[in-house]
Amino acid sequence: MIFLSQYLNRPVRTVDGRKVGTLRDVTFVSEGDFPVVAGLVCAKGRQRRVIPWRSVDRVTLDTFVVREEAAWPELGPAERLLALDVMDSQVVDMDGAHVVRVNDLQLAWQGQILRVVGVDIGPWGLARRLGLAPALAWLSRALRWQPPEGVVRWDMVEPVEKQTATVRLRVSSDRLARLHPADLADIVAELGHEQRSQVLEALDDAQLAGIMEEASPELQSAILDGLDEERAADVLEEMEPDDAADLLSELPEERARDLMERMDAEDASEVRDLLAYEDGTVGALMTTSFWEVPASWSVGRALDWVRGEGAADELCSYLYAVDAEGRLAGVLSFRHLVRADVATPLAALFPGQLVTVGAREPAMSALEKLFHYNLLSLPVLQEDGRLLGVVGVLDALSLVHEPEEP
Repeated sequence: MIFLSQYLNRPVRTVDGRKVGTLRDVTFVSEGDFPVVAGLVCAKGRQRRVIPWRSVDRVTLDTFVVREEAAWPELGPAERLLALDVMDSQVVDMDGAHVVRVNDLQLAWQGQILRVVGVDIGPWGLARRLGLAPALAWLSRALRWQPPEGVVRWDMVEPVEKQTATVRLRVSSDRLARLHPADLADIVAELGHEQRSQVLEALDDAQLAGIMEEASPELQSAILDGLDEERAADVLEEMEPDDAADLLSELPEERARDLMERMDAEDASEVRDLLAYEDGTVGALMTTSFWEVPASWSVGRALDWVRGEGAADELCSYLYAVDAEGRLAGVLSFRHLVRADVATPLAALFPGQLVTVGAREPAMSALEKLFHYNLLSLPVLQEDGRLLGVVGVLDALSLVHEPEEP
């Protein structure tokens, strides 16, 4: 393996052994999945020149050997520099989904081309940089401990700093957006204010809403403070109604009211209804996002609806069938629905017993029923039997707290 730190600040020599300067950096160009080393930045006194890759004769264990030319160009302001722009920067390890610092850069041959193939985020990279690799090797032998290599492929990292973002480490911000919102929330929590702003600006409202739903209250507050009021309202519209209500309940009353006034009227109405329930009740725990269809439909028509209008909603475990007055008539698991004949009326599949909970009941009632009947969600009814919302098992589990350590 070849690492950039092995060559930095080492002499660059001609084929006849004469020193032409000291290696300070290398330039590179983006080409395919892995960038190509394009030149050597060589310093002699205060002068810095770029030795083109065509002038490199060979690479030994500790130096570059070059064929001398009449004139090498001076370093230009637009050159892409591997050590200056990438080393010590923060990047996102897309595989491990966390923020890491680049300690070193791994290079590899592809024919006569030298490519950048990985970033070293582990202790070996730092030890090489500090000249402590022999000491770390001795410690490893003495303690019979193998330090992790810590090399991440170049195409599996994403920049989060301005300097690196101009260089582009192969992937675009779209790669970040494809991470699970929970992983993205963890990454955003590790970033500083400026870096966090850069990442969040690259995401659309739906992606940012996903992060908000997974984030801690402290991170939610920090993100919201960095958004203008219009975008904050747009993000709240994209959130699940119960998550948006929880977030707004933690804000000062005046700001919460202002944000709801900027939201779409229908979305704001759902959130406002949820906020009307007292803490500790089922209503304060439920969501109004669920699959609801007329009980008079057939299986085929219900499935068509799920593929169409229902596809825009978060994936649900159950289909709730209601009568003309909105009263709950039956609950069907999605698994049973897809296994039934499309011509079968939904009513023919309704189970004999309906397990429900009232909106004003204590929230623990929902948790007890979910566990007792082994359900993934539970319908919440008004006193007249009309379906108001559902409580999911994950939301109900938020009632369970870890015991405090003594």
